[in-house]
Amino acid sequence: MNKYFLLFVVGYMFVTHADLTRSMDERINMNKLANQISSDFSKKMEKKFGFKLYGLGGGGDCDLNTFSLHFQCPMILDLCEARNLIIEITQNFLDIVNSDKNIKPYLRVYPFTVNNLDFIIGFTIKNTYPIEGKIAFIGFNNGKINYATYDHEKKILKTIFRETYDEALNAVEQEKNTIPLKNTDPLNDR
Repeated sequence: MNKYFLLFVVGYMFVTHADLTRSMDERINMNKLANQISSDFSKKMEKKFGFKLYGLGGGGDCDLNTFSLHFQCPMILDLCEARNLIIEITQNFLDIVNSDKNIKPYLRVYPFTVNNLDFIIGFTIKNTYPIEGKIAFIGFNNGKINYATYDHEKKILKTIFRETYDEALNAVEQEKNTIPLKNTDPLNDR
């Protein structure tokens, strides 16, 4: 997707969902700050995990109520590893948003919580979904996480597990899972 088109769409979403009592300069500033936070976070995730950003946005009826980021990730993860990943990136993103003094006046809710985030992560390597039993997709919205695998025979995603963010956080804390996340080649795992 053309990056200028993507920036236009994101800007449009942030500005049109802004509080109409704000001046145009305030709405433009809110848009720039939100885009910068999302962009900086995406670059960190690309460097750390190889994420590729496919979409970003956000909004609300007034002020900034939601951040939305959609990624493609070249990893092969089981459920436990995927849970660790979504917890790590969520905590990371919330820390960034909540510690940014410039965006704070534009946030409808402060501190921002998991209920204000929308993450979609698709897992493919060389345009191939992982083998059965490995996570192909994570959908995270309103504090709820859906994990899906890919059925190569039927060519569909199948949700295999759902949990709230709090349930996932408790599981990570109880397991004290320290499995390092790494990129692997799906062809070697077959």
